[in-house]
Amino acid sequence: MKQRLLTGLVLALVFIPLVLSPNPVFTAAMGVLALVAMVEYLRMLSHKHTLSLWLWGYALLFTIFMFIAIRALFVSPEHALWLLVVISSLYFIGLFVLVFKPTITFDLLSKTLFGMFYVALPFAAISQIHHLGLAMLFYVLLVAMLTDVFAYFSGYYFGKHKLAPDISPKKTIEGAIGGTLVAVIIASVFAYWQGLFDIEHTGLLVAFMVFTGVLISVVAQVGDLVASKLKRMHQIKDFSNLFPGHGGVLDRFDSTMFAALFLSVILMIMEFIL
Repeated sequence: MKQRLLTGLVLALVFIPLVLSPNPVFTAAMGVLALVAMVEYLRMLSHKHTLSLWLWGYALLFTIFMFIAIRALFVSPEHALWLLVVISSLYFIGLFVLVFKPTITFDLLSKTLFGMFYVALPFAAISQIHHLGLAMLFYVLLVAMLTDVFAYFSGYYFGKHKLAPDISPKKTIEGAIGGTLVAVIIASVFAYWQGLFDIEHTGLLVAFMVFTGVLISVVAQVGDLVASKLKRMHQIKDFSNLFPGHGGVLDRFDSTMFAALFLSVILMIMEFIL
């Protein structure tokens, strides 16, 4: 417990200045985290598969290419061509790998490709949200973190019905509802105070914040469960021990990754509609 608290303090001391840094610095940091997350993902796969150095290089190189292309697409739809180039290259090189590298099976290649999207998309989304402002980033962190914290307490005091017993036996439906309820209320108050969403009609704004908050909270919990299932499938406790007592990057960002990506999609749809 002492080590966990100490690591948490160190993480806070590092993360807070990083959040306050200029967007290019923050984007570079998210790119590094995406690479570290992909390393953790590949290490997970290595528990059941033999990964060649060629596959490691292919996965890490295209993870960072995809991160850059997706980040550019978030900035402007005009950059969609670059994402198409990266995905096409990923596709064709993957076919060559499958044909000419006998040790690489279709199952392993599919899991590797999934991993690239699993880490590149969300970390590019987190970078984009930071670009939109600290208040927007704080909002998504509030939803994800408060959902996690209050789901634990709600489940501890009121939990009776298991949410996903085969994946995470301790999580309950009551905990999930309680975590979502508290997170949405607090995050919505913050969003209203900061004027995050440009909707003039108060009733419509409140309805939008509640609806959006609930969806983001649910998606964050799904992200947590996805990470738990991946670890169970490969029989590991944590993705890594990068943060002693806290696991690795994928352990710490499992819910925030999904929440940030979902919020980014919502914001893009709003911009298109409005």
